Amino acid sequence: MPDFEVQLFLDANLQYNSYIIRGFSELADNTKVHLTTHAGIVSPTANKYRGYSVLIMKIRKKGERSWKIAAYDARDQNDQICPTSMGVCDIYFKVNHHPASLSFLNEESYKRVRPIFPIFPVHPFIQTPAFYRHLPLVFAATLAPGHFITTNGRITRKSLRGGLTRLKQVPRKYLLLKRQHHAVEQVEGYANSAPTSDTIYYRPRVYQDNYDPAASEHRAAIVRILKAEFKNNYVGGFRPTKEAFARFPDLIDPSPDDQTSYFQKVAKSDIVINTNGMYDAFGWKLPEYMAMGRCILSQELVNETQVPMQDGKEVIFFKDDLSDFAPRLQALLNDRELRRHLAENARSYYARYLKPVKQAEYILNTLFDEQFFAF
Repeated sequence: MPDFEVQLFLDANLQYNSYIIRGFSELADNTKVHLTTHAGIVSPTANKYRGYSVLIMKIRKKGERSWKIAAYDARDQNDQICPTSMGVCDIYFKVNHHPASLSFLNEESYKRVRPIFPIFPVHPFIQTPAFYRHLPLVFAATLAPGHFITTNGRITRKSLRGGLTRLKQVPRKYLLLKRQHHAVEQVEGYANSAPTSDTIYYRPRVYQDNYDPAASEHRAAIVRILKAEFKNNYVGGFRPTKEAFARFPDLIDPSPDDQTSYFQKVAKSDIVINTNGMYDAFGWKLPEYMAMGRCILSQELVNETQVPMQDGKEVIFFKDDLSDFAPRLQALLNDRELRRHLAENARSYYARYLKPVKQAEYILNTLFDEQFFAF
């Protein structure tokens, strides 16, 4: 198997891209990859490959002259493609991938878009040693003047406004990423935790009104069913946010909202419930639940992965209209062996496909159309 040279052209949106960066840093630690980064540097090369919230990767086999280029898009919307990134890449990997939503692409572009598995954000500073060696200043991706310049190297009023907007987001993004300290190690560490018998966990959040209000109403309907029909088993409610108090004050769970408390509650839960995220995107909770080896009752997924999750094997699905939600949940409560089977398979699916290093390996296999790594 060849070694690879990998160059990452970082965008400011590290909460989406940190997971795949983690995967390549692990490969670098295993000496399969020589990793370098370009973080918003003001140069024709960096600006050519800079796309909003999309990670660009230039990759070649060691010793070869020609490069292949991959784009990695983990944004929520399944009907959006970054034109700058599509214009330069060989393969465009899209986390929230739905073929019908990409009908606006021409045939040649459509063939270059491939699904990739859902992810959750990890802290980009707490990584393997190779990450420290090859990524000395991650937040240069946000702070560097390159974000005030257009892709053709010009400074305009629009580019200046965009750069200032991103600059203002730095403190919030840093705090969010700081919360994800050791996220991969934490979730994997809970995989063997014994759950509290027959406990159901579901603790969603309410989106701001201008972000998919129907999704919040759907989540509220689920919480009401759980409180009414499964009150002796249910742990949860809406997270205590300003939006939740304004819209659903009777459905709030006032317990601590920190990440460690969340992981501990999931680890103690026998059954966890997953709903789709904003714009029907994959939520971060689904891969977290699978990493922790939980029995998952999930809303039917809208977007695709390259290896589908099977109803009754890795997860149990319920319909969007909730007509089968309570019956399917009750069936799980009545069948301990099925819960154990689902939990084990969910964890196996994560280990085989979802781990950061596995996703990096999938990108290399797909980009070169060769099976360098087994799945």
